Amino acid sequence: MFVKLLKNILTLMIALSAVFVMTVTASAEAADKVVDNANILTDSEESGLEKDISEIIEKYGSKYDITVVTTYGTGGKSIEAFADDLYDNSDYGYGPEHSGVILAVDMQSRSYYISTYGKCITVFTDHGIGYMEDEFLSYLSDGDYAEAFRKYADSAEMLIEYYESNGEAYDVSTYSQDVSVNLKRPRYAFYFLCALIFGCIIAFAVCMGLKGQLKSVNVQTNASNYVRQGSFHVTNSRDTFLYRTVSKVKRETSSSSGGSSSSSRHSGGSTTHRSSSGRTHGGHGGRF
Repeated sequence: MFVKLLKNILTLMIALSAVFVMTVTASAEAADKVVDNANILTDSEESGLEKDISEIIEKYGSKYDITVVTTYGTGGKSIEAFADDLYDNSDYGYGPEHSGVILAVDMQSRSYYISTYGKCITVFTDHGIGYMEDEFLSYLSDGDYAEAFRKYADSAEMLIEYYESNGEAYDVSTYSQDVSVNLKRPRYAFYFLCALIFGCIIAFAVCMGLKGQLKSVNVQTNASNYVRQGSFHVTNSRDTFLYRTVSKVKRETSSSSGGSSSSSRHSGGSTTHRSSSGRTHGGHGGRF
C-alpha cells in the first residue's frame, strides 16, 4: 500500500514538472521574437528575421531567448527603462531564470538598448555587448534596419556559441581583441597550428633534398677566386667624410588623465542595474 502511494506521488510530481516546463516553453514561444511597432521593416523582412531568430533559439535547446522590438516613443521612459520593463512585463525568457536578451530601438529619439536577464547576464558581458554593437550599429545608423537586426542576431548566436563551447563567456580576459576570429572560429586554432607544423616539416624536407644536390659547392670566404689575376690595379685611394646622421627620440612623461568611457565599459564582467520591478538586468545602449 505504501509503495503504491509512493509511486502515485512520484507520477504526480513528474507530471507537474512536465506541465511546468511546457508552460514556460510555450509562453516564450508564443511571444514574437520580432515586434516592429515602428513599422521600419517589410513583412518579408520581419518574417525572415523571426524565422532566423527562432532557429537560433532552437539550436541551443531553447535556453536563451533573443528578441528585437522597435517603437516610436517610449512613453516618457528612458530607452533602458523601456527595454527592461518590456522584458519584465512580457512573456520573454526561457528556463527557470527566464533567460534572454532583447534589443529595443526607439525611432523617435534614435536610441537603442540591449537588455539582458537571467543567465544571459553572464553570457553577454559588457565586452560581448560591445562586440554586438560594433556589428550592427553602423547598419542601424545607415537605415538598413533588416541587416542591423540580422547582425544583432548573428552576433548573439556567436556569443552563445562561445559560451556553450568554452564554458565561459567572451570577455576582455578571455582572448585577444580580434573578436570576430575568436568567436567564429575558436575551434580552428588547433587545426591551423597543425597545418603550420606540417607545412614546416615539408618545407624542411624539400630544402634538405635540394641541399644534398649541391655537394660540389664549397663555401667561399672572399671574392678573390672570382677575380681574374692581374686584371685589377688600384692607382689611387682616399677616405672622404660625407655626412653624419643624428637621431633624437622624445622622452614621454607620465600622464594623470583617466581612460576613456569605452575602456571602462570593457573592463570585464557584466554591469547590472535594477529595473522598476526590482529585477536585475545587464546591458548597454546609446544613440544611432
